[in-house]
Amino acid sequence: MKAAQITNYGGDEVVQINKNIQMVMASQDKILVEVLAAGVNPIDWKIREGFARKWGDVQLPLTLGHDFSGTITEIGQNVTGFRKGEEIYGQVDVIHGTGSFAEYILVDPGAAARRPKS
Repeated sequence: MKAAQITNYGGDEVVQINKNIQMVMASQDKILVEVLAAGVNPIDWKIREGFARKWGDVQLPLTLGHDFSGTITEIGQNVTGFRKGEEIYGQVDVIHGTGSFAEYILVDPGAAARRPKS
């Protein structure tokens, strides 16, 4: 699996595409999503430059990205209200989890919604 990650803080030059990320697996309380699109926000450069250390213990390497849109590939056994194959959008907790600049991500169902038809 591939993801856009940082291994240290700095400018644009610290963002690298890591092609050897271990594939994430669905957990009991999360949704596994194949990412189709991810938004770039000001928070991403703030994290990249090191400001995120103020908000919590940040583990490097870190996959960037908060907003996503994608397709559900697996659902944890404790998750209700979503179906495999459904298109959703939402946000992930990049500081305490994984960012959305990856091929697959784990999503908290409370931070996701079905993609509107229009």
